[in-house]
Amino acid sequence: MTTKVADFALADGIDIDRLRSDYQRDGHVRIGPFLTDAAARTLAAHLDAREDWRIVLNSDEKLFEIDRPTAQSGPVGPKLRFWPG
Repeated sequence: MTTKVADFALADGIDIDRLRSDYQRDGHVRIGPFLTDAAARTLAAHLDAREDWRIVLNSDEKLFEIDRPTAQSGPVGPKLRFWPG
């Protein structure tokens, strides 16, 4: 079995020097948009087709892992997607 690896491209306008400076100052950065629209749609389609992902939530010391079938059977149901459809 072969696995096709998608080409992903970063969005234009990512300022690496500014991100580096922000990270050094704050200890974290938020990059958005991170991928080009085409790359984001490719990734979303790939994730949407997989069954083995989980949603992980935490609240203080509590950790919750929700698998895809459980998430899709809840109040959000089949509308749960990685990309607005």
